[in-house]
Amino acid sequence: MTYQGLDDEMAKAYELQETLRKERLQVRQHEEEYKRLMNRISKVRQSGKYEVVDKEVQRKHQIISDRFRARWPELFNRLATVTMKAAREEIEEKDLEDVCEIKTVTKPKEE
Repeated sequence: MTYQGLDDEMAKAYELQETLRKERLQVRQHEEEYKRLMNRISKVRQSGKYEVVDKEVQRKHQIISDRFRARWPELFNRLATVTMKAAREEIEEKDLEDVCEIKTVTKPKEE
């Protein structure tokens, strides 16, 4: 492949990267507006030809930690995961430093 061909492909990749960034931003804005509207109309169940109905969109099992730990204590200690968000709500950031690790994920980005 020639340098010109490579330059053209890199330019196209950069353009696509920018397009995707803008479209993701627009999707986030639409989601926020949708949530805001749904919060405003949540008390009204019907208006004209429109009706708000509750639809089950997902079901998931959730482990009851205390029961799981009581039945399988060794397995609980090996499998349990504490999220940073939950830990920060209970413990000061400086106290968490020695029990945390940082994992870095990289991906190529056009600049």
